[in-house]
Amino acid sequence: MARSIHKTSNLIWQVATAITVVFVMQLVWAQAALAEHIKDLHQSLTLGANGKLGVDERISVDFGKTGATSFCRRIATLYKRSGRLCSLAVYVKGVTDASGKEVDYDTKSVQNYEYIVVGDGHTPMLGQHIFEFKYDIIHGVNFVSGQPELFYSALGREWTAPIDKVKVTLALASNQGGLANKAVGYVGAYGSKKHARLKNDHTNARLTVEAEKFPPGQDLLLVLPLPNGSIEKGTLPDALTELYETSQLAFILPGGTLLLLLLLWLLIGSDQRFGKAPSFTLGAPWQPPRELAPAELGSVLDESCEDKDIITTIVDLGARGYLAIRETPNHGLMGYGTTDYEFSQPPQPVKGLLKPFEEFLLDVIFTGRNKVYLSDMHGYLFDYMPMFRKKILQGLTKDKYFARNPQADRDYFVSTAVWVIAFGAALFAYSIFIVDTHKIASYGVLISGVLILLFSGVMPKRTRKGVAAIQQSHTFEHFIMHAQDDEIEAALQKDNTIFYRMLPYALVIGGAEFWAHKFKALIKDPPTWYIALDQVEGESFNTELFVRKLLSAMKSFEYVASLKPENKSGQTHVSHASSRNLP
Repeated sequence: MARSIHKTSNLIWQVATAITVVFVMQLVWAQAALAEHIKDLHQSLTLGANGKLGVDERISVDFGKTGATSFCRRIATLYKRSGRLCSLAVYVKGVTDASGKEVDYDTKSVQNYEYIVVGDGHTPMLGQHIFEFKYDIIHGVNFVSGQPELFYSALGREWTAPIDKVKVTLALASNQGGLANKAVGYVGAYGSKKHARLKNDHTNARLTVEAEKFPPGQDLLLVLPLPNGSIEKGTLPDALTELYETSQLAFILPGGTLLLLLLLWLLIGSDQRFGKAPSFTLGAPWQPPRELAPAELGSVLDESCEDKDIITTIVDLGARGYLAIRETPNHGLMGYGTTDYEFSQPPQPVKGLLKPFEEFLLDVIFTGRNKVYLSDMHGYLFDYMPMFRKKILQGLTKDKYFARNPQADRDYFVSTAVWVIAFGAALFAYSIFIVDTHKIASYGVLISGVLILLFSGVMPKRTRKGVAAIQQSHTFEHFIMHAQDDEIEAALQKDNTIFYRMLPYALVIGGAEFWAHKFKALIKDPPTWYIALDQVEGESFNTELFVRKLLSAMKSFEYVASLKPENKSGQTHVSHASSRNLP
């Protein structure tokens, strides 16, 4: 029994001690708050023609003997007027002491307030101090009723210290004071209709509202209707200026990122256009370099290997005799029309002169067979397309057409952009759902990420050799577009295979139909490597019709190459190539 009473008394003692500690802490906190006392707060306001309110604010603070390590000026940036929410933006210009010496300060936006914090948080400020704040309030004038109105809160309702005296002076332009006699000042807690003393000079150019003895949490309001037309609705330059003033990080971060990206582009991304140009093997001065296959030329032109470049290789191999293409009725392949395509190759093709990616393409298509159909490749080529691109770009980099692998360059900048954008999105979400201190910075980070993403396309660097190859391809393109009939005839007489041999190059630069038109009256025989479904021996041959059929075939090839393998009953679709051990 005695032991039980002893335990109960200990419990009561512990509870009483805890309550005493909490009470003392509250008392200390209250004394610290009361130690801060505002002797005088004087604001000089200037209303601009665009509704911007310039504020020069002088605050005399007495920190007493207890002192404080910082002083916080909190400005509300959201208020409700006639049932509508109106938002403000605050641009802080600076803080000085009574002598005009600059004072260290920090600003941050939290929820619907702008904080200006003076002091380092470590060094105590004792006795009386005077701080002079200079800031602009953007969108200080609202148009809720259709007429411009200044609805100005001098203090807000968040002061935790008493204020002895507040005085607000508003300077008006000559066209803004027409309704100054209708101005009203209110003093007190939220919703108070108690009027403050308001003075209006005889010219309506200056209003003064003042009051004394403010307990913590009370405000001083100035409501002034303004004449129609006295406030201009902002122009685009004004809007950009205001955006910069209130959201500098949203400009500074992207601006710095842009400068860095431009510097990187100049150093590692811009094409090498100076120095001795390499010599190429040319069948004629206007022909593309023979060292480059059509797919390689297309990849050098746009710094990437597209599906059409790979598909053009099939046409090029046909023109060079490594395979033949024959149109057949569709054997069930859906999605691109009623024509299927048969691919065949010579019984013993000679591959010694082929490039690695060309040999790989033939191996993938035929897989040890001599004849296959496009319909057999449904869902099969898709996985091999990245391998073709990789081999082509690696070969071009090895042969010094690019300073680095262009796809690796792009991937690096794209991945960097994704990480930056993800960080910006996380920062934005943190500002929305937790603490609204980094929202403006998140905008800058997101814009920076987008800039990095946009620059990923221009960072691949062509060497002097790559630039020379492009210049030679432009010579070929000019010949296709502007060659005269006698020049075409002379080229054909010199090389009777010129039309079919150069056709794949014309395909990658987008000039195949022009090329066909040039030879329309000169080529009489169809190619042996492409047999159309409606081709009849002895009928006249039309190069333009042939190229249209070839372009249609290439679209079908490209469509099939884009088809992903199908999954059936949990099993991956097995293609006709499964019998070969291809990579």
